[in-house]
Amino acid sequence: MKLLIFLVVLAAFATISVAAKNAICGLPHSKNGERMACTAYIPSYSYNSNRNECVKFIYGGCMGNDNRFLTREDCEAQCLD
Repeated sequence: MKLLIFLVVLAAFATISVAAKNAICGLPHSKNGERMACTAYIPSYSYNSNRNECVKFIYGGCMGNDNRFLTREDCEAQCLD
């Protein structure tokens, strides 16, 4: 029982740590062709919190959210420990 409580507290601190790093990193990660297709073709990176990594996708130029970075390095600097 103590181990379970410890693991729950540890998970809570890990979540707070990621959220405190940059609020943008907590937004849903972007995917190729999500929602509407626009005419731009901008290679970009988005932080996927489930995999704890920055993933490449093609940004079409409209919609989306702020979880979008032009380089993997920018994404990792903002979102990874």
